[in-house]
Amino acid sequence: MSALYKTSALVLNSTDYGESDRIVNFYTMDYGKICGIAKGAKRSKKRFVNSLESFSFVKLIFAKKQGAGLARIDQCELIDGFHNIKKDLETITAASYFVELLSEMVREWQRNTKAFELILNFLRMLDDGREPETFSRFFEVKLLTILGYQPHLDKCTVCKYAPDADTIIYFSSAKGGIVCKRCIKPNENKIPISAGTAKSLALAARTNLEHLNKLVLPPLVLKESKELLGNFIRYQLGKELKSMKFMETIG
Repeated sequence: MSALYKTSALVLNSTDYGESDRIVNFYTMDYGKICGIAKGAKRSKKRFVNSLESFSFVKLIFAKKQGAGLARIDQCELIDGFHNIKKDLETITAASYFVELLSEMVREWQRNTKAFELILNFLRMLDDGREPETFSRFFEVKLLTILGYQPHLDKCTVCKYAPDADTIIYFSSAKGGIVCKRCIKPNENKIPISAGTAKSLALAARTNLEHLNKLVLPPLVLKESKELLGNFIRYQLGKELKSMKFMETIG
């Protein structure tokens, strides 16, 4: 017998399945990531109207049998489609990156309300016109922090030295953070960055969402942040995300 679930959810992605169905991945507030089949979704004018598009915020009702691979999507009601996001290529690319990054970094059926609230709020901020490039960096460092992958940015991961603001340091994905000039090895895979970049990202990780708009990343900090966070995420996932590659082509 199937158990019935009700929750709020974000649509991560969906694909057509057969002549009338769709396979949909959701990130839910109460149950984490789930994958389900929406029977007749391509034909239904009531149950699923405009509610199965990527990064739609919805009320979801689904059923799941114990041991079954896919949930059965019974009802999906649109709360917010974030329509402003879809009016601009750079913004829709950033939103697509947010949902792909989240989807790749979480497992199915693992609840994380902080991660759910984070992506929901960042999609709202994009929809309200926040700058995609800067807020992509904020989203990366905050998601990494929430999921337990926060890079160490305050002190050298080897000797615990806290660099001065004008010091050139290095970021090592393998070591999980910054490394000072005395501790870095010549043949080590590393990215040179300014101490100011590390401090800016550490501050962003600690800043409440309502105050993020007050943070400004200068061009050099933005450039270095993009490189080091991109490298760190690729290291953690073992691959590069499709949306990240596309962001490079339009950036």
